[in-house]
Amino acid sequence: LKYKDFDTEKDYYYNLRRHGQWDDLEKLCQLTMHVDLRLVDKSDVIIAVLNPNIPMFGTIHEIVAARQQKKPVLIIDPRGREGTSIWAIGLVGYKRIFPTTDQAVEYLKDIIHGKMEADPGEWLFLHFKK
Repeated sequence: LKYKDFDTEKDYYYNLRRHGQWDDLEKLCQLTMHVDLRLVDKSDVIIAVLNPNIPMFGTIHEIVAARQQKKPVLIIDPRGREGTSIWAIGLVGYKRIFPTTDQAVEYLKDIIHGKMEADPGEWLFLHFKK
């Protein structure tokens, strides 16, 4: 099986399920999980978008994996802090939950430009001098 990004190939995944092609579906899902979790491994920060109208098992798995690696995670949830999961608040911290992408980007800019203190246990800035 060849890797196919779930977001662009979800109809194919669901078609496998509809036709009971469980072995192919399982292998493809495991490959997708492997690729997505490897991308978490290679990332410095995770920005996750939560959609309250669809199951987010993969996104939640990626958030947990990032937090286990002590990586900062920002969550964009249109419901804001007031409507997001209580568990998410405990997992990433309420200051890292935003109702819009623009607000998350502003937070990142403040961290990068030193306008806001970055937790050294999570944010790792390497300054190499020549």
